[in-house]
Amino acid sequence: MILASCTVPGAIGGVFVTGLIPRGVFDVILGILLLTAAAFISAFPLRERPDAVPRDRGFHRVVTERDGTRHEYSYNLPAAAGASGVIGFISSLLGIGGGIVHMPLLSKAFKFPVHVATATSHFVLAVMAFTATVINVANGSFPRGGWRTAFLAVGVLAGAQLGAFLSGRVKGGWIIRGLALALVVVGVRLLIRL
Repeated sequence: MILASCTVPGAIGGVFVTGLIPRGVFDVILGILLLTAAAFISAFPLRERPDAVPRDRGFHRVVTERDGTRHEYSYNLPAAAGASGVIGFISSLLGIGGGIVHMPLLSKAFKFPVHVATATSHFVLAVMAFTATVINVANGSFPRGGWRTAFLAVGVLAGAQLGAFLSGRVKGGWIIRGLALALVVVGVRLLIRL
């Protein structure tokens, strides 16, 4: 909840800055960001579980899944909250949802187990995306597209359930490889369109 609430101010700011960036520049920035994220997560593979759980990192968590899988990790809560604010801005600015940045950051920098980082990122970004969507609808960015947005939201909710179901059955390494491949495809497509 703390990480999610920290994305809200950034998400609001990103909505208002987006209109100031020309479309061509926007595509270049987004394409480069996607390719950089793919390179980062490919070059520094994430481990299923961190090697050590230093308790001196601040906020210590123990999460037990329904199937009994236990995850123990510690992280610096103020730093993670600040990073969430920045990611909220970038995500709202570029319309990328932020998972491509947030999930690897939680796993690599803050030593979250991959499955916990994925679930946490989804929750945080759902709050951020809802905030950005409400601001966009309120300021008239979707004059005739409000219903389309609602239908997309229903599709996203259904897809999220399927993704959550599958993520528990897929090893973290395959999740990361799939994410990196998707980022490369979309990043290259954006840069080729120029």
